[in-house]
Amino acid sequence: MQSEVPFVIGIVDLGDVQLSSRIDNAEYDDLEIGDPVELNVTEIDGPVDHERVFFRFEPKR
Repeated sequence: MQSEVPFVIGIVDLGDVQLSSRIDNAEYDDLEIGDPVELNVTEIDGPVDHERVFFRFEPKR
């Protein structure tokens, strides 16, 4: 993860729920409040015997 810093964090509004989440493939200057984003499910490597995922978002293009 150190090779991926700095990265963008934003609040994603899902209607009844708001999430603080990483926004991939974007710079802060490229984003504005209200810009649409889409879900990006990322697999996480780790010392476990089952699949683990992390939810991130990216700008909708």
